[in-house]
Amino acid sequence: MCGGISVIGDLSKRDVYKVAAYVNEKYGREIIPKETFTIKPSAELSEGQYDPFDYDVVAPLVGEFVDHRKSPQELITEFRSKTLNKEAFTPDASGKTIYDKYTEVTFKKLVLDTYKLFQKSVYKRLQGPPIIAVSERAFGFDLRETILNQWRP
Repeated sequence: MCGGISVIGDLSKRDVYKVAAYVNEKYGREIIPKETFTIKPSAELSEGQYDPFDYDVVAPLVGEFVDHRKSPQELITEFRSKTLNKEAFTPDASGKTIYDKYTEVTFKKLVLDTYKLFQKSVYKRLQGPPIIAVSERAFGFDLRETILNQWRP
């Protein structure tokens, strides 16, 4: 969140890992330390605390909210009919699909919780430096938001 421009501000965590792996592959050596790919994300939490997110699912959910303007209900309906975006919701490192990992009930809870956090974090995106837009619909001027974001008491 510091600096004059956020070079990776428009990338999901999964995309950052892909870019890092590409850099190592392109240069044929470990420029990005291998621990970067295996360390548990902690998002500046206290020592021993880790992000509770499954980024293989949460990152595509946020992408669907932003890039494709999908509502939580649309995503829940797509899950039910097993028509979620196959390019976004890819199997994890162990080969498990989203349908292997979640039931309709647990997926619905995840979608609603993620959407609530997404709405509550507008202030973070507004306070951040400008980003280099590389996605279909980046945060920033393309995704106009209000910091109140339909405030609910």
